[in-house]
Amino acid sequence: MSQKVSLNQQVEEILRIIHESHGTYPGQVARGKLRQSIADYQLQRQEAICVTLEWLRGSEAEIRGFLAMPPDDRASVISHGALVAQLAQELAAREAAAKAGGPAR
Repeated sequence: MSQKVSLNQQVEEILRIIHESHGTYPGQVARGKLRQSIADYQLQRQEAICVTLEWLRGSEAEIRGFLAMPPDDRASVISHGALVAQLAQELAAREAAAKAGGPAR
């Protein structure tokens, strides 16, 4: 593939394909060129592709942030993900308390 295709363009394309399939599959089924079960399965696959691409698009900043980390840091996050998340939440709570003037007394 010589040209990069953006995530937005990929979502647009799969939506176009889904729209086109909804328009052409009924006629193909009626003419006996396509079984209804195959049409349903293909639409299900196309819609799953769209859901995945939309999830990637919504998570793009987090994914890029993770990939920008040094490899050893990424390995630590993968190995200790739940602990890292808990520590990050505790740190965020402490920082919020400090900004608010410290813990309530």
